[in-house]
Amino acid sequence: MGDGLSESTDLITPGSRSAWFTRFFSGYAARMLRKDFSSVRLTVGSAGVLRVFDSCEGPVIAAMNHASWWDPLVGLVITRVFMPSRTLAAPSEAEQLARFKFMRRLGLFGIEPDRAGALDAFVDHAVRLCTDEPSTVLGLTPQGAFTDVRTPVRVRPGAGAVAARLTGVCVVAVSCEYVFWADKKPDLLIHAAACPAPARPSAAGWTRALNETMERGRRELAARSVARDASAFEPMFERSGPAVHPVYDLLLRLRGKRAVIEPVRRGASA
Repeated sequence: MGDGLSESTDLITPGSRSAWFTRFFSGYAARMLRKDFSSVRLTVGSAGVLRVFDSCEGPVIAAMNHASWWDPLVGLVITRVFMPSRTLAAPSEAEQLARFKFMRRLGLFGIEPDRAGALDAFVDHAVRLCTDEPSTVLGLTPQGAFTDVRTPVRVRPGAGAVAARLTGVCVVAVSCEYVFWADKKPDLLIHAAACPAPARPSAAGWTRALNETMERGRRELAARSVARDASAFEPMFERSGPAVHPVYDLLLRLRGKRAVIEPVRRGASA
């Protein structure tokens, strides 16, 4: 299954999505998340937000902060788990896509971001993709570069320009943090929020709305991350694998103890 655009331009390298390869690789990515993270947690309510987007009549733009190498894999797994009826498409730097050609089969298309006309070429290509296949999830990192989660969000104009040209588009903002809580492996924290359509759905209006939604999501997730309150989250996957070491974990269980380290909360007086 292709993306509907078979010819490359000097600014865009189209994807060549394969449905079976996407199913295989997204399953592999899910196993990677289970293996390499102590937990994958969503803020309470985020799973419901994401599931709603599977049934949107028009295309979906999923705008994600860009904090880590893991981000594309997280986006792929989120689509697999919460929007299984949709087709993922996402831009990548053409140089990287030339090095990792298999990514074109996942729906990624290449762009030349530093060349004149790149923004217009990206917007035109993304709009055609979403128009030809309204079940598309267009995965974007509109900050445009790796950005620390403590840095306020500044959205570049491409996502807003695409949203303004699409009819019936639904936009969701996804925030991620990769943190160490109480385990030798990191925890992946995710927050999702619907981006309301602006009163005037222009490119500038959508850019402002997306910037506000992503910044609000960044702050909300940061506050919950700092609080380290597990009750503010729900698991995307159940914990798998040892908490400390398989043998030591077994000994603890035989003694009626848990291998997981439980954070202790004390008041200011303590």
